[in-house]
Amino acid sequence: MAVAAEDLDRIKSLIEDVEVAMLTSLDNEGLLRARPMGTVQADIAPGVVWFFAKVSAAKTGDILHDRRVGVTYESRSKHAYVSLSGIASVTQDRARIDQLWQSAYETWFPSGKSDPDLVLIAVTIEALEYWDTSSARMVPIWGWAQAKLTGEASDRTGYTRVEFQR
Repeated sequence: MAVAAEDLDRIKSLIEDVEVAMLTSLDNEGLLRARPMGTVQADIAPGVVWFFAKVSAAKTGDILHDRRVGVTYESRSKHAYVSLSGIASVTQDRARIDQLWQSAYETWFPSGKSDPDLVLIAVTIEALEYWDTSSARMVPIWGWAQAKLTGEASDRTGYTRVEFQR
């Protein structure tokens, strides 16, 4: 099943508005580790999200050990949330680094884009879910009222699951 264009556009806008994502990986002991990351680029149509990292960072080692990751985004101002599952890869592709580099990243990489410790993490999305209640701010209140009146939980959550087919 192909992903609807309106879903792709909405997901991209939700992700781009969030400054910090949480990247969750599995460490070599099998523990889940979540770390704040800044998304460098979200190529939603082909299903890839990019992050800069250090090759020496623990998260990079985690990914080299087990490539399964999760990434979450939260936009409180938009009442929207995105959660994706995917397979991560680590690359030192200098052409791609040059393409994505901005001087603001020198905060974390003072040596700039030529830093030998600089890598890109590419997360290929397998499944993505999002909750978008920004267009219906009354949904939480309606849900509470519906639950009180009927004794059943509301199904008006703004939840959408998107499967990325490869």
